[in-house]
Amino acid sequence: MSVQQFASKLQNIDKLARMTLAQICEQCDMFFQIMDEQLKNLAELEAYALSQ
Repeated sequence: MSVQQFASKLQNIDKLARMTLAQICEQCDMFFQIMDEQLKNLAELEAYALSQ
């Protein structure tokens, strides 16, 4: 890992440490909503591909 990558990871940890619990929960909710949408889209794509 380069110094630049390490510094970037530290900045991300610093941002998380400054977030309130409500902000962390909001970020987690957004992450899981996006993941659910992507899984739904992949399932639809797979169903379409298998039907061809």
